[in-house]
Amino acid sequence: MQLPPIEIRCPNCELKAFFYSETITLNMKVVPGLEGKAICSHCGFNSHFAFSNKHYYYQILVGKRILYARTLENLIALREYFKEGKKTSGDPDEDFPKAFYQNRDKIIKEIDKIVEEQTC
Repeated sequence: MQLPPIEIRCPNCELKAFFYSETITLNMKVVPGLEGKAICSHCGFNSHFAFSNKHYYYQILVGKRILYARTLENLIALREYFKEGKKTSGDPDEDFPKAFYQNRDKIIKEIDKIVEEQTC
């Protein structure tokens, strides 16, 4: 099974590209594999690629932590999550770090800025 692509920074030109991979099961969750293919429509990069967190296109620095989003739609969903003042109450491994909740306004402001840039 293949999940929708993750929007990444092209390893060649740094513009938005896409990472495709088959899914794997990790800790009983279906997640994208770290080995796959990156494709960039800007520079033509199209090659095998090893993904890591540093490649996410959408990243927001929050204190010493980083909030990542796989796609623009995922980023918008995160904005709504923080705008609505939500907090998970289940598994601590599924929750965000405390610093994210303490910096909700900063996160929302940064996401708004990114969304505006991406939709203009």
